[in-house]
This record gives sequence, C-alpha cells and structure tokens, in this order.
Amino acid sequence: AENDDHKSQQIIGNYFSEGIGTRKDIIKAIYWLNKAKENRNISANFFLERILWDLLQ
Repeated sequence: AENDDHKSQQIIGNYFSEGIGTRKDIIKAIYWLNKAKENRNISANFFLERILWDLLQ
C-alpha cells in the first residue's frame, strides 16, 4: 500500500472504515482511500463519498 498499490490502499481503507481486523478509524480510512483515489482507483472514490455521506447524516 505504501508503494502506491491502489488496490491494497482501497482494501486497507475499507478495513479501517468497517473495523475489519482492526479498530474502526475513519481518519485512517479516509487517508488510505484518498491515496487509492490519487492512484486512479475509481472504487475508492465511491467509498470516500459513502463515508462523507454517513458523516453528514
């Protein structure tokens, strides 16, 4: 993930957002999903939008 592997970055972001295998951490989820988005992972943008939508509710 640290080597710009966008698939790994998205997976890590999703794990943090859902608390899978780790404590739920929205800040870390946003960080990793944003890194994936910067590396052209289209799905990461969807998950970022979902997190932001949930925060605004």
